[in-house]
Amino acid sequence: DSKVSVLNENLSKLKKENTELKANYPVLKFKKSHHNFGQIKMKSENEYVFRFTNTGNSPLVITGVDVDCSCTVPKYPDYAIMPGEEGKITLEYIPSIPTGLQRKKIGILCNTLKGRVDLTTIAEVLDADKKKK
Repeated sequence: DSKVSVLNENLSKLKKENTELKANYPVLKFKKSHHNFGQIKMKSENEYVFRFTNTGNSPLVITGVDVDCSCTVPKYPDYAIMPGEEGKITLEYIPSIPTGLQRKKIGILCNTLKGRVDLTTIAEVLDADKKKK
């Protein structure tokens, strides 16, 4: 029984340390982490703004954005987003080949506890000369 009480005590300490650790990090919370562009033409310019809030307790710094291909160009803040403040990441998507259903993953690299938050976009890319349905 003394081993169980020591284990429970250690578990309590770990939970408290984990909570304290999480409390010191920024939290990148997106209003929406997925966007559907719908039907778009190849080589057309398409833009979407992902809005977010730093719901953590320290400044949020976005250090980079990973994209699947050069057809997706991100714009993101180059300054710290303070706790409670909002920001935005703008994606410009200019699809090239292939046509059809396209799914893109966008990785936001930042100083949160996990260090990365993923966003996704999808679109049905049509030939430039085809009409939208």
